Amino acid sequence: MKRSSLIFEQEKERAKWNMEKDHITGKMNDHVDQLEKSERKKEFLMKDNERLKNDNKNKRNGMGQTYLGNSNMQHGWTGTGYHIYCSDESAVEVVGVTSGGDVGAVPAVGR
Repeated sequence: MKRSSLIFEQEKERAKWNMEKDHITGKMNDHVDQLEKSERKKEFLMKDNERLKNDNKNKRNGMGQTYLGNSNMQHGWTGTGYHIYCSDESAVEVVGVTSGGDVGAVPAVGR
């Protein structure tokens, strides 16, 4: 009788340990999943950050139309300079951008 009660107590402890092990394993798997999700998000954010840095760098180098502040303009690279076409069909050629973002422009010679 005593032996059977000792075996019963041991099996009870073993079942308890297995439940704890399963609980800890589940928590570990949840943490691994969360870590992988965070790493994917980090990679996405790093790529997005690089894209935004490049966009910002291009804008500072005069590659965008935002410096002149006119949404009615079209712009394009012609190989000789960066031309911005205004809504009145005139065109200007951007000849330089200062480090402060000021644009130097002259009328473009032909379109």
